[in-house]
Amino acid sequence: MVDDPPDLMYLPPVVVVALSLSLPSYRKEFPVKNVLVTAMALVATAGAANAQVPAVEFRFVERQGQTQVSVPFGATPTTDGVLNFAIQARVTGGTATDFLGNFSFDIIANGEADANGTLTKLLTSDAAGTYNANSNQSNNATVGRGGLAVIYTYLAGINPNFNGLINTTGGTFTNTAGSQEIGLVTGSPTGNALLLLTDTMGTGNPDTYSGSGVTAPIDPTVASTYLGAAGNFVDVYRFKYTLSSTASRVINFSLANLTAQVGSSLQLSNGVWGPAQANAAASSTGISIPVAPAPASAALLGLGGLVAARRRRVTA
Repeated sequence: MVDDPPDLMYLPPVVVVALSLSLPSYRKEFPVKNVLVTAMALVATAGAANAQVPAVEFRFVERQGQTQVSVPFGATPTTDGVLNFAIQARVTGGTATDFLGNFSFDIIANGEADANGTLTKLLTSDAAGTYNANSNQSNNATVGRGGLAVIYTYLAGINPNFNGLINTTGGTFTNTAGSQEIGLVTGSPTGNALLLLTDTMGTGNPDTYSGSGVTAPIDPTVASTYLGAAGNFVDVYRFKYTLSSTASRVINFSLANLTAQVGSSLQLSNGVWGPAQANAAASSTGISIPVAPAPASAALLGLGGLVAARRRRVTA
């Protein structure tokens, strides 16, 4: 007697294929061809579903394209010893208007001693909320201008610690001795920070609000330009690292304690507009910057070694 075959609709596609190929009784009851067709349909359905699940990617970018620090022998780092970073984010999967909602992370350069350089927040946003080109690498720690992009400064406006604690312990963040860190960075596109770019008519509501209810769609242009929608990387945080040590090494910046949410629309809650959002998978790509003597300096060092060796031979 053959047991009733399992309902294929409730089995993972891989299991369905395995059953069809390994169990003769199931081959008899359900011809392999039919089972494989069902399995492939389930795989396609699962793939389509997975493609629609939004996720968030973060990455570091050196905004001037610098890939290493080359320091003349015996010199103090100048322009080349200043690293201008942006942390960028984008939403992948989901719909074209799914956008980055709340997020949090710590910025860490493990093993980079405090004495090796100085971290500062960089000018990110203009007063109008748009991005500042900041080609002069201007420092700015004012909430709404430097560090977090202004659209994400709702919580930082309540407590400036959420704009990042530089090599300092505070709140839930504990500074680690012997590493360069900016901790407790927390972004939230909510309240006036959100309305600065979504309420151009000054009504107190997003321009996309119909006038009734408690929800509104996000403007696609705002979503892609400032909130990482449609797979577009946007700057969510900027900072600068100025080297004071010329020692040869590799500086590795990465994100820790990373969390993110993805918004699908805007909603009004307790009189405050914010994202209608859900938790999302978040990943990040760090950056590595080698510090090494400039080529001419390295050549001088090599020449110095040859001269020293020759002197030893002459003395001998």
